[in-house]
Amino acid sequence: MSGEHEVSLQSAQSVLTALDRKRFAPIIIGVDKMGVWREFSEDSWLDNPNDPKNISLSAHGKEMSITPQPGILKKMGIDVIFPLIHGSFGEDGTLQGLLEFMSVPYVGPDVAGSAMAIDKDLTKRILSHAGLDVVPYITLEAKSGVQHHPEEIWNSFSSTCFVKPSRCGSSLGISKVTSKDELTKAISLAFEHDDKVLIEKAIIGREVECAVLDGVPQTASIVGEVIPSDGFYSYEAKYIQNTTELKAPADLEKEISDKIRETALKAFNILGLEGMARVDFFYSEMGILYINEVNTIPGFTKISMYPKLLELTGIPYTELITRLVDLALKRFERRLKLNKI
Repeated sequence: MSGEHEVSLQSAQSVLTALDRKRFAPIIIGVDKMGVWREFSEDSWLDNPNDPKNISLSAHGKEMSITPQPGILKKMGIDVIFPLIHGSFGEDGTLQGLLEFMSVPYVGPDVAGSAMAIDKDLTKRILSHAGLDVVPYITLEAKSGVQHHPEEIWNSFSSTCFVKPSRCGSSLGISKVTSKDELTKAISLAFEHDDKVLIEKAIIGREVECAVLDGVPQTASIVGEVIPSDGFYSYEAKYIQNTTELKAPADLEKEISDKIRETALKAFNILGLEGMARVDFFYSEMGILYINEVNTIPGFTKISMYPKLLELTGIPYTELITRLVDLALKRFERRLKLNKI
């Protein structure tokens, strides 16, 4: 039911293609736009798999009747879940909570980490409290009932700003605003995707990213740079038009790259994350490193930065998937001993 439904299908297809078949036998569960869970065979689970504009779940899946109770997925022969639902109902802690209730291991951060990281407002509060730099912003909430005055908001920035839903990914609902007249429309668009909206100062500088893989020791990848063609890294630029340049490794001095990698690990651990995350930054012309956001189910498509950065760091895609599954199983075993699952 997420606005990131189509890109989730792309990520899942890429993981299926790269999966180590000597060790894993996949069971595909697709959730359609009505929220219905269906089981699919691998050869017929997608319609138009090579067309990002029209990719969709096949109509051939059988509807599953799942009562969320411990052991039900085990009865289906499922040992571990690799959730590849970006955004709402997949990356925000709701699916993670359901899987914990159903007592099945799953890849990626847990309920608390997922819920915090998807909320850009909460993420900024927590990271800034820990002493890390975040982009200056204000938050608007529908529940407050306060009327939004574009002129006052614009005056607090007095230059280009970005308006975005607080709890969406893949750049859904984001607008770049360059004048007061554009602000009302941008706020309305963002509120179509969430009832909490952020307005952020535009940072003049470079957009860079670092992939984090949990383990002992934790791995922070080489740094990549996003060079958008349309002014910012929009949903269309990411997944439809394929016009954005992704440069890896980024052309940065070693001292700066090391700082980005170190800060990515700090953010990962401050938020209490596990498994994986992609940490996105702005490196300003003034030399300030701002954390933009933290993605707990980063894109896994063939053009996605997360697997690409780790592959360039020495962890091939197939090995990455295996390590993530192993981390999920170890966490489950650890918590089982503590009677927390």
